[in-house]
Amino acid sequence: MFSIGVISCVHGYDGAVVLRTYVDVKELPEFIFIDMDSTFIPFKVNKVSSKGNNFIINFDDITNRAEAAEIIKHKVFISEENAEKFVKIEEGVKIKGFKIIDKNLGEIGVVVDVEEYPAQDCIVAKKEDSEKTFLIPYVDAIVLDVDFEKKIIETDVPIGLV
Repeated sequence: MFSIGVISCVHGYDGAVVLRTYVDVKELPEFIFIDMDSTFIPFKVNKVSSKGNNFIINFDDITNRAEAAEIIKHKVFISEENAEKFVKIEEGVKIKGFKIIDKNLGEIGVVVDVEEYPAQDCIVAKKEDSEKTFLIPYVDAIVLDVDFEKKIIETDVPIGLV
């Protein structure tokens, strides 16, 4: 399951709720899942409208304010299969954990994160035998290839960067 947000409050009297999202959701699938005591309960989305980063949702099975109040503060998920279709997933999220293999130095580390800087994004990497991290500019001249199947990033880092 892929976490997209939390039901933050009831909206009106007809059972509508407000979904506050953590990620950039393009649209909602027909079914979303609400975590109720560590069990993912499917809810069919009947009507939805967006309000900034939030969505106002009516479900088929929730028809009044009291029923809607029962799901407040519960986390909302979509299936992993729907994540790519309905959520804009940032590149940094997609490459976390990938091995970094430099064309001159061999394996130099693993991707920990991707950070945004004014000039360019940088890959935050960590050597496997150390807790120390280092930055690799995420530019075409240095990041030569990203293989999503093998989970490998090929680089040509300048001498002294690592």
